[in-house]
Amino acid sequence: MAIAVPKSGQPLDVHAMRLNAAPASTNAKKDRRPRPKPVYETGWGRMYQGDSGELLREYPLTRRRGKAQLLLTSPPFPLNRKKRYGNLTGDDYLQWLTQMAPLFRQYLKQDGSIVLEIGNAWEPGKPTMSTLPIKALMAFQEAANLHLCQEFICFNPARLPSPAQWVNVERIRVKDAFTRVWWMSPVERPKAYNRNVLTSYSKSMVDLLRKGTYNSGARPSQHRIGERSFLHDNGGAIPPNVLIPNETVETITEVLPIANTRVAWISPKGPGSVSSGTARMARICPRRGSP
Repeated sequence: MAIAVPKSGQPLDVHAMRLNAAPASTNAKKDRRPRPKPVYETGWGRMYQGDSGELLREYPLTRRRGKAQLLLTSPPFPLNRKKRYGNLTGDDYLQWLTQMAPLFRQYLKQDGSIVLEIGNAWEPGKPTMSTLPIKALMAFQEAANLHLCQEFICFNPARLPSPAQWVNVERIRVKDAFTRVWWMSPVERPKAYNRNVLTSYSKSMVDLLRKGTYNSGARPSQHRIGERSFLHDNGGAIPPNVLIPNETVETITEVLPIANTRVAWISPKGPGSVSSGTARMARICPRRGSP
């Protein structure tokens, strides 16, 4: 685990950490241990390495309680196979992650945020997914009395096909290629401003702004688009909650390319207006009797 701590008087309020899977030590003589020393230091802050369950309870890090605007962490995932860092599984994982929540909460400003990445999990020896990551999230949220601000999907197209038995050998599943990133806060309106993360406009949006016209009016979704609603250049587009590498932006839109002006359906008598993504899903789950 590494914790980045800003120096006194510096503007940095971002604390990033990597957790060890082992629970914090309960050694009664811990007051006799030497104080943690940074392993890396710049004008922007210091980095500490060790077990977060211990470091966050010790001076000088305890001076930062109530001062962190953002706590960003990607703890070990609830995997079935043991890793060198000693990841936990099942109820042990649930209890370990839950007991970290109140400790993290102590370091946040009132309008601060905790961003937690949790990967997917599978039932041991079965081609079915485990709900342990969801249970862990809910237990973590409840233990620290946090609001769930938003869910993000972190898509990684370069991930190896897994679980190998179900994806590569038996070929009854597709590869697991994303993790969930959960944004939580003690308050409903934490410090945030999406104009700080605008992305470049798509080519079609650039053309729309240049032409000054588009298809306004009612949509099947019952939204009504005004004649000039999208004619103002805001300097960029509001990003989605799907985090993807820039080079995959064009390909990810082809997964389920269903426009809100077109109805996609499959009737018992045959396909209607079916998107390529829907058709792909139909091929993965063929009708009974199909190869």
